[in-house]
Amino acid sequence: LVMGPTVADLVAGGFLTPTRIFAPAEAPDLSGVRTKGGDYDASALADAMGAPRLVGDAVEHYRRHAAGLPAILFSPSVAHAEGMAEAFRAAGFRAVAASGETAAAERDAAIAGLATGAVQVLCSCDLISEGLDVPVVGAVILLRPTKSLGLYLQQVGRGLRPAEGKTHLIVLDHAGNTLRHGPPEMPREWSLEGRPKRKKKDDDAPPARQCSECFAVHAPAPACPERRGARTDLHACARRPPLEIRDRERAVSGRGSQ
Repeated sequence: LVMGPTVADLVAGGFLTPTRIFAPAEAPDLSGVRTKGGDYDASALADAMGAPRLVGDAVEHYRRHAAGLPAILFSPSVAHAEGMAEAFRAAGFRAVAASGETAAAERDAAIAGLATGAVQVLCSCDLISEGLDVPVVGAVILLRPTKSLGLYLQQVGRGLRPAEGKTHLIVLDHAGNTLRHGPPEMPREWSLEGRPKRKKKDDDAPPARQCSECFAVHAPAPACPERRGARTDLHACARRPPLEIRDRERAVSGRGSQ
């Protein structure tokens, strides 16, 4: 097996864009989703990932961390993609759904809209191999949980192309994929002999950590990279309260005004 440059190498060389990853405090409940062909069953995923809390969180996280940036959202089904596009439009964003079933002209117009600004959020299903290559994309929204490392890296990879003025890619992970597989830049061992059996000590070591303050996902480190003082924009750690805290505050405020 001839190894090419790693994602980290390509980022360091300026050929790919570094990522900043944020995820909700709670991972999606996939306890009722069976595995089929080595990955989660897509039909069952659509129901699990269509829960109102997940839909609302996805819209709110985009508004908080990436509002207005061209974004690609990955859905587990066509119906889910259409529902997410409707939710984003209801929140005031220019969103469309496209899939492998979409007519070619309509699909191409939706993808081209990301570059022109006509589309802010492209809610996609099965578009990994459909020419979805738009360097200006500034965010990817993961709503398609997967056990496949390759599929996860392909999804995030759609936003890693560098573009003028683009300093990083925002990854909004509502699928738990970054905590399951680790950040895209982390080192990985590839083999033609399948995955080696890992020792128990390695199994206990998570590939990524999540900050308890800002919910950024990062490689294991003593401190959250969003809290090192290098960030001075609105994404800075603890600058805004978590969704769950804000929801509780709203609920209390609502009861008090009744």
